Amino acid sequence: MKIVITGTYCSGKTTLCYDLIQAIPNCKLLLEEAREISDLIPPDGWSLPAIREYLLVRQILNEKRNEKDDKLLICDNGVHGNLAHDSLLTKEVNNILLLDQLDHINYDLVFFCDHHEVAIEQDGVRLVDPFLRERAAEEILKFIELLGSKPIILFGDREQRVRAVLRHLPFNMTN
Repeated sequence: MKIVITGTYCSGKTTLCYDLIQAIPNCKLLLEEAREISDLIPPDGWSLPAIREYLLVRQILNEKRNEKDDKLLICDNGVHGNLAHDSLLTKEVNNILLLDQLDHINYDLVFFCDHHEVAIEQDGVRLVDPFLRERAAEEILKFIELLGSKPIILFGDREQRVRAVLRHLPFNMTN
């Protein structure tokens, strides 16, 4: 089973992912691809088409490599976030074709972290524009629908979000 925890920046995605790997035995976490290279990309580099394509291809291939496991696969942000950022930063959605070309398997469950209760963290790496944050959330929800999924919207504090995810997983995954 493969699930994704998605949402705009500073919405609690990664925190929730770490909480879930503590709560669920026999699961594996795939961190958001952009996190691993964020210190290598200059601020204006995020809108370069080559960087955008690289992030999406790396996400898809990383998921494919790990789908073969019997473990629950938890993806931090996943393809929806990549496609939404492509649309916002490059004004193009050509990378969506890569999903078919690389045989991306859709997620079994899509969890969307509502960002309204989470403060923007100004750590010098993340985006901090609240208007862009709203637009990113709208774009992510658009791509979730476009790819044929129905998001499960997560509200509340960390514990409430963990409980909400656990309620949607098959019983044998949480024991």
